[in-house]
Amino acid sequence: MYINMMELKNLVHKRQSGKKYVGLPFGSAVKYKRKEKNLTLEEACEGICSLSYLSKVENNNISASEEFIEKFKKKFDMKDAYDYDKDSFKIHIDQIIEACLKDKKIDHNIVIYYDDRLDYQSLLVDFAYNVLDKNYEQAQTAYKNLSELIYSMPQEPFMVTMILINHILYYEMRYTDGLELLSMVERQQPYSNEISLLIQKWKLLHGFKINNPLLVSNLYQPYEKILIKKQLFEQVKITHMEHLLYKARFSSIEQMKNEISGINNIDEADKEYLMSVCHYHRGNYDKTLSITSKYAEQSQKWMAIHLISLDHLKEEKRIFDAIEKEVINKNPLCKLLKKHLMLKYKGTQEEIVNYIKQDILIQDLCTEDYDILIYLMKDCERLLTKFHFYKDAVSVYRHFLSKLYKISFT
Repeated sequence: MYINMMELKNLVHKRQSGKKYVGLPFGSAVKYKRKEKNLTLEEACEGICSLSYLSKVENNNISASEEFIEKFKKKFDMKDAYDYDKDSFKIHIDQIIEACLKDKKIDHNIVIYYDDRLDYQSLLVDFAYNVLDKNYEQAQTAYKNLSELIYSMPQEPFMVTMILINHILYYEMRYTDGLELLSMVERQQPYSNEISLLIQKWKLLHGFKINNPLLVSNLYQPYEKILIKKQLFEQVKITHMEHLLYKARFSSIEQMKNEISGINNIDEADKEYLMSVCHYHRGNYDKTLSITSKYAEQSQKWMAIHLISLDHLKEEKRIFDAIEKEVINKNPLCKLLKKHLMLKYKGTQEEIVNYIKQDILIQDLCTEDYDILIYLMKDCERLLTKFHFYKDAVSVYRHFLSKLYKISFT
Protein backbone atom coordinates (compact mmCIF):
# COMPACT_ATOMS: atom_id res chain seq x y z
CA MET A 1 0.00 0.00 0.00
CA TYR A 2 1.05 3.61 -0.46
CA ILE A 3 0.76 6.48 2.03
CA ASN A 4 0.27 9.90 0.44
CA MET A 5 2.21 12.17 2.80
CA MET A 6 0.72 15.41 1.45
CA GLU A 7 -2.82 14.22 2.13
CA LEU A 8 -1.83 12.88 5.52
CA LYS A 9 -0.14 16.14 6.57
CA ASN A 10 -3.23 18.12 5.56
CA LEU A 11 -5.43 15.86 7.68
CA VAL A 12 -3.13 16.18 10.68
CA HIS A 13 -3.00 19.96 10.33
CA LYS A 14 -6.81 20.04 10.54
CA ARG A 15 -6.52 18.95 14.14
CA GLN A 16 -6.84 22.45 15.53
CA SER A 17 -4.85 23.41 18.58
CA GLY A 18 -6.85 23.09 21.77
CA LYS A 19 -9.87 21.46 20.14
CA LYS A 20 -11.63 18.76 22.14
CA TYR A 21 -12.01 15.60 20.09
CA VAL A 22 -15.10 13.75 21.19
CA GLY A 23 -14.66 10.85 18.78
CA LEU A 24 -18.14 9.38 19.02
CA PRO A 25 -18.38 6.12 17.05
CA PHE A 26 -21.85 6.96 15.73
CA GLY A 27 -20.66 10.13 13.98
CA SER A 28 -17.85 8.34 12.16
CA ALA A 29 -20.24 5.52 11.23
CA VAL A 30 -22.70 8.01 9.66
CA LYS A 31 -19.89 9.60 7.66
CA TYR A 32 -18.70 6.18 6.46
CA LYS A 33 -22.20 5.17 5.37
CA ARG A 34 -22.82 8.48 3.58
CA LYS A 35 -19.60 8.18 1.58
CA GLU A 36 -20.29 4.51 0.86
CA LYS A 37 -23.60 5.55 -0.75
CA ASN A 38 -21.92 8.50 -2.56
CA LEU A 39 -24.24 11.01 -0.94
CA THR A 40 -23.41 14.67 -0.37
CA LEU A 41 -24.09 16.26 3.02
CA GLU A 42 -27.13 17.97 1.49
CA GLU A 43 -28.55 14.70 0.18
CA ALA A 44 -27.86 12.81 3.42
CA CYS A 45 -29.48 15.33 5.75
CA GLU A 46 -32.60 15.87 3.60
CA GLY A 47 -35.72 15.31 5.66
CA ILE A 48 -33.73 14.66 8.84
CA CYS A 49 -31.76 17.69 9.98
CA SER A 50 -29.81 20.73 8.82
CA LEU A 51 -26.58 20.41 6.88
CA SER A 52 -24.57 22.00 9.71
CA TYR A 53 -26.07 19.58 12.25
CA LEU A 54 -25.07 16.53 10.18
CA SER A 55 -21.61 17.97 9.65
CA LYS A 56 -21.15 18.40 13.41
CA VAL A 57 -22.37 14.84 14.05
CA GLU A 58 -20.02 13.38 11.43
CA ASN A 59 -17.05 15.33 12.76
CA ASN A 60 -17.85 14.26 16.32
CA ASN A 61 -18.34 17.83 17.51
CA ILE A 62 -21.73 16.96 18.99
CA SER A 63 -23.60 13.83 20.01
CA ALA A 64 -26.75 13.17 17.96
CA SER A 65 -30.05 13.17 19.84
CA GLU A 66 -32.09 9.98 20.13
CA GLU A 67 -34.62 11.32 17.60
CA PHE A 68 -32.01 11.88 14.92
CA ILE A 69 -30.13 8.68 15.72
CA GLU A 70 -33.23 6.66 14.83
CA LYS A 71 -33.69 8.62 11.59
CA PHE A 72 -30.04 8.18 10.60
CA LYS A 73 -30.20 4.46 11.38
CA LYS A 74 -33.22 4.06 9.13
CA LYS A 75 -31.81 6.14 6.28
CA PHE A 76 -28.44 4.39 6.28
CA ASP A 77 -29.70 0.92 7.28
CA MET A 78 -27.55 0.87 10.41
CA LYS A 79 -28.06 -1.96 12.84
CA ASP A 80 -27.51 0.08 15.99
CA ALA A 81 -26.34 3.44 17.28
CA TYR A 82 -22.71 2.42 17.79
CA ASP A 83 -22.99 3.39 21.43
CA TYR A 84 -20.60 0.91 22.96
CA ASP A 85 -18.72 0.50 26.19
CA LYS A 86 -15.81 2.95 26.13
CA ASP A 87 -13.92 0.84 28.66
CA SER A 88 -13.68 -2.07 26.20
CA PHE A 89 -12.19 0.12 23.48
CA LYS A 90 -9.69 1.56 25.97
CA ILE A 91 -8.57 -1.96 26.85
CA HIS A 92 -8.16 -2.79 23.16
CA ILE A 93 -6.20 0.41 22.48
CA ASP A 94 -3.86 -0.47 25.36
CA GLN A 95 -3.38 -3.95 23.86
CA ILE A 96 -2.50 -2.42 20.48
CA ILE A 97 0.03 -0.07 22.09
CA GLU A 98 1.60 -2.98 23.97
CA ALA A 99 1.79 -4.99 20.74
CA CYS A 100 3.53 -2.05 19.03
CA LEU A 101 6.05 -1.79 21.86
CA LYS A 102 6.81 -5.52 21.77
CA ASP A 103 6.53 -6.08 17.98
CA LYS A 104 3.70 -8.56 18.54
CA LYS A 105 0.41 -9.28 16.81
CA ILE A 106 -2.96 -8.63 18.41
CA ASP A 107 -5.57 -11.29 19.11
CA HIS A 108 -8.02 -11.76 16.24
CA ASN A 109 -10.83 -11.94 18.79
CA ILE A 110 -10.44 -8.17 19.21
CA VAL A 111 -11.31 -7.76 15.51
CA ILE A 112 -14.30 -10.10 15.89
CA TYR A 113 -15.58 -7.94 18.76
CA TYR A 114 -16.11 -5.12 16.24
CA ASP A 115 -17.79 -7.21 13.54
CA ASP A 116 -20.63 -5.46 11.68
CA ARG A 117 -19.38 -2.04 12.79
CA LEU A 118 -18.12 0.72 10.51
CA ASP A 119 -16.89 3.42 12.88
CA TYR A 120 -13.42 4.74 13.70
CA GLN A 121 -13.01 2.19 16.51
CA SER A 122 -13.66 -0.84 14.30
CA LEU A 123 -11.58 0.62 11.46
CA LEU A 124 -8.65 1.30 13.78
CA VAL A 125 -8.74 -2.21 15.27
CA ASP A 126 -8.88 -3.77 11.79
CA PHE A 127 -6.05 -1.53 10.59
CA ALA A 128 -3.92 -2.43 13.63
CA TYR A 129 -4.53 -6.15 13.21
CA ASN A 130 -3.38 -6.15 9.58
CA VAL A 131 -0.43 -3.79 10.05
CA LEU A 132 0.96 -5.72 13.02
CA ASP A 133 0.43 -8.96 11.09
CA LYS A 134 2.30 -7.35 8.15
CA ASN A 135 -0.72 -7.77 5.85
CA TYR A 136 -0.19 -4.34 4.34
CA GLU A 137 -2.41 -4.86 1.32
CA GLN A 138 -5.28 -5.90 3.60
CA ALA A 139 -4.67 -2.77 5.66
CA GLN A 140 -5.24 -0.56 2.58
CA THR A 141 -9.05 -0.47 2.78
CA ALA A 142 -9.14 0.24 6.50
CA TYR A 143 -6.56 3.00 6.09
CA LYS A 144 -8.50 4.66 3.27
CA ASN A 145 -11.61 4.92 5.43
CA LEU A 146 -9.74 5.63 8.66
CA SER A 147 -7.71 8.48 7.17
CA GLU A 148 -10.87 10.54 6.60
CA LEU A 149 -11.56 10.44 10.34
CA ILE A 150 -8.06 11.39 11.51
CA TYR A 151 -8.82 15.02 12.20
CA SER A 152 -11.82 14.23 14.43
CA MET A 153 -10.50 11.21 16.35
CA PRO A 154 -9.89 11.33 20.09
CA GLN A 155 -6.24 11.93 20.94
CA GLU A 156 -5.06 8.43 21.88
CA PRO A 157 -6.62 6.62 18.89
CA PHE A 158 -5.13 9.33 16.66
CA MET A 159 -1.66 8.73 18.13
CA VAL A 160 -1.99 4.97 17.68
CA THR A 161 -3.12 5.44 14.07
CA MET A 162 -0.03 7.56 13.34
CA ILE A 163 2.30 4.98 14.90
CA LEU A 164 0.72 2.26 12.76
CA ILE A 165 1.07 4.36 9.61
CA ASN A 166 4.73 4.77 10.53
CA HIS A 167 5.07 0.96 10.45
CA ILE A 168 4.03 1.05 6.80
CA LEU A 169 6.45 3.87 5.92
CA TYR A 170 9.26 1.84 7.49
CA TYR A 171 8.27 -1.24 5.49
CA GLU A 172 8.24 0.87 2.31
CA MET A 173 11.76 2.16 3.18
CA ARG A 174 10.49 5.75 3.40
CA TYR A 175 12.49 6.57 6.49
CA THR A 176 12.55 10.37 6.19
CA ASP A 177 8.77 10.37 5.70
CA GLY A 178 8.55 8.27 8.85
CA LEU A 179 10.65 10.80 10.75
CA GLU A 180 8.51 13.65 9.47
CA LEU A 181 5.36 11.83 10.58
CA LEU A 182 6.80 11.20 14.04
CA SER A 183 7.72 14.87 14.36
CA MET A 184 4.12 15.80 13.50
CA VAL A 185 2.89 13.37 16.15
CA GLU A 186 5.18 14.92 18.76
CA ARG A 187 3.66 18.32 18.10
CA GLN A 188 0.13 16.94 18.60
CA GLN A 189 0.36 16.76 22.38
CA PRO A 190 -0.63 15.44 24.85
CA TYR A 191 0.37 11.80 24.67
CA SER A 192 1.24 9.01 27.09
CA ASN A 193 4.66 7.73 28.14
CA GLU A 194 4.06 4.64 26.03
CA ILE A 195 3.44 6.73 22.90
CA SER A 196 6.57 8.76 23.72
CA LEU A 197 8.54 5.52 23.92
CA LEU A 198 7.15 4.37 20.56
CA ILE A 199 8.19 7.68 18.98
CA GLN A 200 11.73 7.20 20.31
CA LYS A 201 11.78 3.60 19.11
CA TRP A 202 10.83 4.44 15.55
CA LYS A 203 13.04 7.52 15.29
CA LEU A 204 15.98 5.35 16.29
CA LEU A 205 15.08 2.58 13.83
CA HIS A 206 14.78 5.10 11.00
CA GLY A 207 18.11 6.60 12.10
CA PHE A 208 19.86 3.23 11.85
CA LYS A 209 18.55 2.66 8.32
CA ILE A 210 19.58 6.07 6.95
CA ASN A 211 22.91 6.11 8.80
CA ASN A 212 22.00 9.25 10.73
CA PRO A 213 24.70 9.66 13.42
CA LEU A 214 22.93 12.49 15.25
CA LEU A 215 19.73 10.51 15.76
CA VAL A 216 21.60 7.37 16.80
CA SER A 217 23.93 9.10 19.27
CA ASN A 218 21.08 11.12 20.83
CA LEU A 219 18.53 8.33 21.12
CA TYR A 220 20.22 4.94 21.49
CA GLN A 221 21.37 4.96 25.12
CA PRO A 222 18.37 6.85 26.59
CA TYR A 223 15.98 4.51 24.74
CA GLU A 224 17.86 1.42 25.91
CA LYS A 225 17.77 2.62 29.53
CA ILE A 226 14.00 3.07 29.40
CA LEU A 227 13.56 -0.41 27.91
CA ILE A 228 15.63 -1.93 30.73
CA LYS A 229 13.69 0.04 33.33
CA LYS A 230 10.40 -1.25 31.88
CA GLN A 231 11.89 -4.77 31.66
CA LEU A 232 11.31 -4.95 27.91
CA PHE A 233 14.35 -7.16 27.50
CA GLU A 234 13.39 -8.61 24.13
CA GLN A 235 13.30 -5.07 22.74
CA VAL A 236 16.69 -4.38 24.33
CA LYS A 237 18.05 -7.37 22.39
CA ILE A 238 16.48 -6.25 19.10
CA THR A 239 17.71 -2.66 19.49
CA HIS A 240 21.20 -3.85 20.42
CA MET A 241 21.27 -5.96 17.25
CA GLU A 242 20.26 -2.95 15.13
CA HIS A 243 22.96 -0.85 16.78
CA LEU A 244 25.57 -3.51 16.04
CA LEU A 245 24.47 -3.58 12.39
CA TYR A 246 24.87 0.18 12.32
CA LYS A 247 28.42 -0.17 13.72
CA ALA A 248 29.24 -3.00 11.29
CA ARG A 249 29.49 -0.41 8.50
CA PHE A 250 32.58 1.06 10.11
CA SER A 251 34.11 -1.71 12.25
CA SER A 252 37.02 -3.91 11.25
CA ILE A 253 36.53 -7.68 11.17
CA GLU A 254 38.50 -8.08 14.41
CA GLN A 255 36.55 -5.33 16.14
CA MET A 256 33.23 -6.94 15.21
CA LYS A 257 34.42 -10.39 16.30
CA ASN A 258 35.45 -9.00 19.67
CA GLU A 259 32.19 -7.06 19.95
CA ILE A 260 29.96 -10.10 19.55
CA SER A 261 32.17 -12.77 21.16
CA GLY A 262 31.06 -11.86 24.67
CA ILE A 263 27.36 -11.46 23.87
CA ASN A 264 25.27 -14.42 24.94
CA ASN A 265 21.76 -13.18 24.16
CA ILE A 266 22.22 -12.95 20.37
CA ASP A 267 21.35 -15.98 18.24
CA GLU A 268 24.10 -17.66 16.25
CA ALA A 269 22.37 -16.75 12.98
CA ASP A 270 22.28 -13.08 14.04
CA LYS A 271 26.00 -13.19 14.84
CA GLU A 272 26.67 -14.63 11.42
CA TYR A 273 24.57 -11.91 9.84
CA LEU A 274 26.61 -9.26 11.64
CA MET A 275 29.81 -10.81 10.35
CA SER A 276 28.44 -11.04 6.81
CA VAL A 277 27.55 -7.32 6.89
CA CYS A 278 30.98 -6.46 8.25
CA HIS A 279 32.72 -8.53 5.56
CA TYR A 280 30.54 -6.91 2.90
CA HIS A 281 31.53 -3.40 3.97
CA ARG A 282 35.19 -4.40 3.97
CA GLY A 283 34.84 -5.68 0.38
CA ASN A 284 35.21 -9.36 1.32
CA TYR A 285 32.36 -10.47 -0.94
CA ASP A 286 33.44 -14.10 -1.17
CA LYS A 287 33.40 -14.41 2.63
CA THR A 288 30.04 -12.64 2.78
CA LEU A 289 28.69 -15.10 0.24
CA SER A 290 29.96 -18.12 2.15
CA ILE A 291 27.78 -17.00 5.07
CA THR A 292 24.70 -15.76 3.22
CA SER A 293 24.42 -18.89 1.07
CA LYS A 294 23.21 -20.77 4.17
CA TYR A 295 20.49 -18.28 5.04
CA ALA A 296 19.47 -16.47 1.85
CA GLU A 297 15.95 -17.90 1.68
CA GLN A 298 15.12 -17.23 5.33
CA SER A 299 14.33 -13.52 5.07
CA GLN A 300 14.62 -10.43 2.90
CA LYS A 301 17.60 -9.05 4.85
CA TRP A 302 19.63 -12.19 4.09
CA MET A 303 18.49 -12.29 0.47
CA ALA A 304 19.36 -8.62 -0.11
CA ILE A 305 23.00 -8.91 1.01
CA HIS A 306 23.25 -12.26 -0.76
CA LEU A 307 22.16 -10.74 -4.09
CA ILE A 308 24.47 -7.74 -4.00
CA SER A 309 27.41 -9.94 -2.99
CA LEU A 310 26.68 -12.22 -5.95
CA ASP A 311 26.58 -9.16 -8.17
CA HIS A 312 29.93 -7.89 -6.93
CA LEU A 313 31.39 -11.30 -7.78
CA LYS A 314 29.62 -11.37 -11.20
CA GLU A 315 27.90 -14.66 -10.37
CA GLU A 316 25.21 -14.25 -13.03
CA LYS A 317 23.81 -17.78 -12.95
CA ARG A 318 23.53 -17.79 -9.18
CA ILE A 319 21.86 -14.37 -9.26
CA PHE A 320 19.10 -15.66 -11.54
CA ASP A 321 18.70 -18.79 -9.43
CA ALA A 322 18.29 -16.57 -6.36
CA ILE A 323 15.78 -14.13 -7.82
CA GLU A 324 13.41 -16.99 -8.59
CA LYS A 325 13.05 -17.72 -4.87
CA GLU A 326 9.73 -17.00 -3.17
CA VAL A 327 11.18 -14.55 -0.62
CA ILE A 328 12.08 -12.12 -3.42
CA ASN A 329 8.49 -11.12 -4.23
CA LYS A 330 7.45 -10.63 -0.61
CA ASN A 331 9.44 -7.50 0.13
CA PRO A 332 9.93 -4.11 -1.56
CA LEU A 333 13.73 -4.17 -1.12
CA CYS A 334 14.16 -7.56 -2.77
CA LYS A 335 11.80 -6.61 -5.60
CA LEU A 336 13.81 -3.45 -6.19
CA LEU A 337 17.07 -5.44 -6.37
CA LYS A 338 15.45 -8.02 -8.64
CA LYS A 339 14.41 -5.31 -11.12
CA HIS A 340 17.87 -3.73 -11.05
CA LEU A 341 19.70 -7.01 -11.60
CA MET A 342 17.31 -8.25 -14.28
CA LEU A 343 17.89 -5.10 -16.32
CA LYS A 344 21.62 -5.07 -15.65
CA TYR A 345 22.18 -8.61 -16.92
CA LYS A 346 19.33 -9.07 -19.41
CA GLY A 347 18.39 -5.56 -20.54
CA THR A 348 19.61 -3.75 -23.64
CA GLN A 349 21.77 -0.65 -23.35
CA GLU A 350 18.73 1.51 -24.11
CA GLU A 351 16.61 -0.21 -21.44
CA ILE A 352 19.34 0.14 -18.80
CA VAL A 353 19.96 3.82 -19.54
CA ASN A 354 16.22 4.61 -19.56
CA TYR A 355 15.79 2.75 -16.27
CA ILE A 356 18.57 4.77 -14.63
CA LYS A 357 17.30 8.08 -16.00
CA GLN A 358 13.64 7.41 -15.21
CA ASP A 359 13.62 5.29 -12.05
CA ILE A 360 16.76 6.74 -10.49
CA LEU A 361 16.85 10.38 -11.50
CA ILE A 362 13.15 11.19 -11.97
CA GLN A 363 11.16 8.75 -9.82
CA ASP A 364 13.92 8.77 -7.17
CA LEU A 365 13.60 5.06 -6.37
CA CYS A 366 11.50 3.55 -3.61
CA THR A 367 14.17 3.21 -0.96
CA GLU A 368 16.13 5.28 1.51
CA ASP A 369 18.18 2.38 2.84
CA TYR A 370 21.69 3.83 3.13
CA ASP A 371 23.56 0.66 2.15
CA ILE A 372 21.36 0.00 -0.88
CA LEU A 373 21.72 3.60 -2.05
CA ILE A 374 25.52 3.33 -1.87
CA TYR A 375 25.43 0.09 -3.87
CA LEU A 376 23.09 1.53 -6.52
CA MET A 377 25.06 4.77 -6.79
CA LYS A 378 28.31 2.95 -7.61
CA ASP A 379 26.65 0.40 -9.87
CA CYS A 380 24.66 2.91 -11.92
CA GLU A 381 27.74 5.08 -12.35
CA ARG A 382 29.72 2.08 -13.60
CA LEU A 383 26.99 1.08 -16.05
CA LEU A 384 26.69 4.56 -17.54
CA THR A 385 30.45 4.91 -17.78
CA LYS A 386 30.65 1.56 -19.59
CA PHE A 387 28.16 2.90 -22.16
CA HIS A 388 30.17 6.18 -22.41
CA PHE A 389 27.35 8.24 -20.89
CA TYR A 390 29.85 10.21 -18.86
CA LYS A 391 27.71 13.29 -18.15
CA ASP A 392 24.81 11.11 -17.04
CA ALA A 393 27.17 9.11 -14.83
CA VAL A 394 28.22 12.33 -13.09
CA SER A 395 24.56 13.41 -12.73
CA VAL A 396 23.60 10.10 -11.15
CA TYR A 397 26.58 10.23 -8.79
CA ARG A 398 25.69 13.77 -7.68
CA HIS A 399 22.04 12.79 -7.31
CA PHE A 400 22.90 9.96 -4.94
CA LEU A 401 25.40 12.03 -2.96
CA SER A 402 22.77 14.72 -2.46
CA LYS A 403 20.20 12.17 -1.32
CA LEU A 404 22.65 10.40 1.00
CA TYR A 405 23.69 13.68 2.57
CA LYS A 406 20.07 14.75 3.01
CA ILE A 407 18.89 11.58 4.73
CA SER A 408 22.00 11.26 6.90
CA PHE A 409 21.35 14.69 8.42
CA THR A 410 17.55 14.65 8.56
